Amino acid sequence: MKLGRIAVGTIVIACSALAGSLGLALAANAATVTAPAHSPKFVVLDCSYKPEVKPKDYTLTCADDGLRLQGLHWTRWTSRGAAGTGTFYENLCMPSCADGHIVHMPVRVTLRGSAAVKGYPGERQYTTLTAVFPRKRPTVYKREHGKIVATHPRSWTFHI
Repeated sequence: MKLGRIAVGTIVIACSALAGSLGLALAANAATVTAPAHSPKFVVLDCSYKPEVKPKDYTLTCADDGLRLQGLHWTRWTSRGAAGTGTFYENLCMPSCADGHIVHMPVRVTLRGSAAVKGYPGERQYTTLTAVFPRKRPTVYKREHGKIVATHPRSWTFHI
């Protein structure tokens, strides 16, 4: 009779342990299923290729710093794109870039596109920046029919 009680007690302990391990496994699976997926962080890359989120200033031409966005205020920054306003800075490089005339104009900025950021797992960079000029327009030089011609576009798109 004593052996029967020990055997029954052993079975109860074994069943409790089994139920406990099953409960833990079920809890772990439930946590895995219900945990929210980590969404990527969207950034733009600065001139040193470091990611930035909602930068106040952004240089468009890193080699000469001739085109820049300043005083940016972002109204949207999501995986579908970003939007903001600020000031567009342009060095007209007349008579030279070192002594160039600087112009500033209001700008609306949108960011679109998505690409992985090398060396920064979990981050995505916007790939296209469009600047829209509501009033004053920048001077953009283009070659047309062998001549360099100044144009003044309402918007300007950059692949960043």
